[in-house]
Amino acid sequence: MYVDHLDVLDYMSDEQGGQLLKAVAAYHRGDEEALEKYLQDPVVQVAFVNIRNAFEANAEKYEAKCKQRQEAGRKGGLQKAENQRKGKKANARKVANSSKSKQNVANQADTVTDTGTGTDTEKVSTSVDINKERYSSEYPKKVELSLPPSSDSSSKTEFECLNEWMPQNTPFVLKLAMQMSEDEYLRLRRTYTKAQIADGLQALNNWKQLPKRRTSVYQSLSDELTRRYGQQK
Repeated sequence: MYVDHLDVLDYMSDEQGGQLLKAVAAYHRGDEEALEKYLQDPVVQVAFVNIRNAFEANAEKYEAKCKQRQEAGRKGGLQKAENQRKGKKANARKVANSSKSKQNVANQADTVTDTGTGTDTEKVSTSVDINKERYSSEYPKKVELSLPPSSDSSSKTEFECLNEWMPQNTPFVLKLAMQMSEDEYLRLRRTYTKAQIADGLQALNNWKQLPKRRTSVYQSLSDELTRRYGQQK
């Protein structure tokens, strides 16, 4: 009810004005019997019709606005759900591509020559741990895996040749507090070839967290060889 609707009261008696206000109240309460009672006077009835028409027009506008807001909310919810669905599909594709890439790296193999006999050639897996923590950009992962023969192999032991080979090929491993003894090396040689030991040392060398996580070269190398090749003998 607007203020300008009250102007009609100036042209009505107090009784008529009271009946009009009571008719408005009965209309909002839905009391048809009381409404009919207060609209017996034609003057009151005419004034009420104008006020009722305004009420109905406002109700229609309000209902239309509510529907508009509901539709906007529905569309917003649908768009949000669609965005979430697309995001999940994109994440799934990323995970699938990442897994495929890691599997390709793990399946790579290289031919390694065992110089211990000078004649035997064997296939040794050079697959590496797909954990990024195991690689250091300072040391490339693919280098010659065979232990080179000493310049005077008749006078030097395998262990001495290994110690000459490590500074150039596995300098990161030399940072561990407990280096491998000759007895420990020979213990590993009873199970693994020289090429496999060199492969294991280079895998450790590519693990940048090695000095922080491990202290013993022998124990670390033994674990790495067991993980790669198992107990062969």
